[in-house]
Amino acid sequence: MTESLTIASPVGLGLGQAEEAKVNNQWDTLDDILVGLMKEGIHPLRVPTCPQPVLTPEILSAANPAQFGTLFGQFEAWKSYITSILAGIDGLILQCDNEMNVISVKTRESIREHAKQPGVKKPSEAAIKDMVENQPRFLELKLQHQMAKQQRFMVETESDRYGRGLRIVSRYLKIKELEMDDGSRRSFR
Repeated sequence: MTESLTIASPVGLGLGQAEEAKVNNQWDTLDDILVGLMKEGIHPLRVPTCPQPVLTPEILSAANPAQFGTLFGQFEAWKSYITSILAGIDGLILQCDNEMNVISVKTRESIREHAKQPGVKKPSEAAIKDMVENQPRFLELKLQHQMAKQQRFMVETESDRYGRGLRIVSRYLKIKELEMDDGSRRSFR
């Protein structure tokens, strides 16, 4: 009598809930990093109390240097705040990537070990990939990763807008400074 070969199925393979929790505890480091930074005196930025700055053609043509100085401060405050948000998003993306990689490696190891049993055929790479990506924690992380990337795309747009505003206001202030320097040189002649 010959033994039939079976393809390894995802039932009982991969990481169990306890192993998933262990991997998560190991790689869920973002809060620990934030606490460590706060102990060193580096705290997350709060939402700026000034309004979000907007440059319009009317403002650009009618604002005086003092108003542009205020605008510069507003753009700088919001740009700094948005940059800190982007850093947090990037930290979450890194954390998701690393945890997904560990789950993938451990699940593949489990499948390979299972395939060493007599009468069990090693599944194809496509089947292994499907088994990895169907791990419950992997699916959660994939969703978190997607949401973080979507958030990053949207926040990055705001960051770019504040950066452009800072450059425009800075150029205006530099031009006014040069005009004032030129005017004061003329008065001493």
